[in-house]
Amino acid sequence: MKVEKKLQSRRHSKLKMEIAILKLVSAERAQSHFTTIIDRGKKETFFFLVMQLVGRSLANLKMARPMRVYILDFGIARKILNSKGELKAPRQSVRFKALLEDFFPRIS
Repeated sequence: MKVEKKLQSRRHSKLKMEIAILKLVSAERAQSHFTTIIDRGKKETFFFLVMQLVGRSLANLKMARPMRVYILDFGIARKILNSKGELKAPRQSVRFKALLEDFFPRIS
């Protein structure tokens, strides 16, 4: 399950973008490498996404093999083709967004 707090300062929900991409990929590929969406929605103060459980938690995997866990996040993704099927111009700059824990996992 993923949860995102609603913020007045943010124009778009990153979780909403992830949901749109997961729906798109799962509709295009019956044999997908992506988890199935069980439920999604929004409440007064947050957005949520419930996905199919496919194995051990990321926290457990990171503890067992800290250098072997890859995390994909579609929160800042965008389409690269316009409505005519042409490539969009690349963005001039994109801020890198990640958690320090993804790069420096705690090892017990």
